Amino acid sequence: MKPRVQVICGQPLPLGGVPSTGAGLRAWAFGEGLKAQGCDVV
Repeated sequence: MKPRVQVICGQPLPLGGVPSTGAGLRAWAFGEGLKAQGCDVV
């Protein structure tokens, strides 16, 4: 069973051409890293 992780950030994520902040970019990168290690990120 894969670990399920929820990443919460109050800032915009770098998706869909929306301007992002450093916090949003870090949260997105953190989630992508967890996905790469086999976690189910929601």
